[in-house]
Amino acid sequence: AEVEQIGRGQLPRPLPETGPRELVIFVRQFNRMAVQIQELLANRTTLLAGISHDLRTPISRMGLALEMLPSQADPELVGRLRQDLAEMERLIGQTLELARGLDNQETELLDIREPIDTLVSRYIQAGARLEWTPADSCMIRVVPLALQRVLTNLLDNAIKFTPRGGTITVAAEAAGDEVVFSVSDTGVGIAPEDLPRIFERFYRVDTTRSRALGGTGLGLSIVRHLVQAMGGEVYVESE
Repeated sequence: AEVEQIGRGQLPRPLPETGPRELVIFVRQFNRMAVQIQELLANRTTLLAGISHDLRTPISRMGLALEMLPSQADPELVGRLRQDLAEMERLIGQTLELARGLDNQETELLDIREPIDTLVSRYIQAGARLEWTPADSCMIRVVPLALQRVLTNLLDNAIKFTPRGGTITVAAEAAGDEVVFSVSDTGVGIAPEDLPRIFERFYRVDTTRSRALGGTGLGLSIVRHLVQAMGGEVYVESE
């Protein structure tokens, strides 16, 4: 019965870890497996919910607004906007594939400075105030699309909570066989009681500013899931 529950995506009650030593070891591993499967299913839900809510809805609104533009609108501009929307839809499709299982995604050995540099340049062109000084070569094996989503979510979060005139700093450095990159800001900060929970699904810091800015509370949860799926770690500090 417990195996059938797991097959339906339900978490059964832990089996009693009693009896002969061999049986105890087997039951303990089964209980651990059941918890891990449940966590994997919850993480998949987080990804799918974040993608559909945070991306598909505004893209649909933009597409509708684009079709309702007056006939005298610049056709070249309209064409570029349509291409941008089509590109976004393509990226969403790729991300959905990613959400169906990172284990099936191809990893690549790349210099992490390259995707960071590309993304930071786009944000600066859009008016964001970012500081980014590339360090020495930072080679690492990752899933490129997952890394791009991690970086985007971290930068979006930093920009959202940094007042006008503040500064966001992006850094990356090689540390032995690992690469460490960070996104820091001069924003409002996070209360100590909130720090342990900000990577939880749907958790939002309960402040007037965060409520006014909206959001689903999924961005950092998605970051944690993707980083861990690639064998990394993510953590936060706040002064």
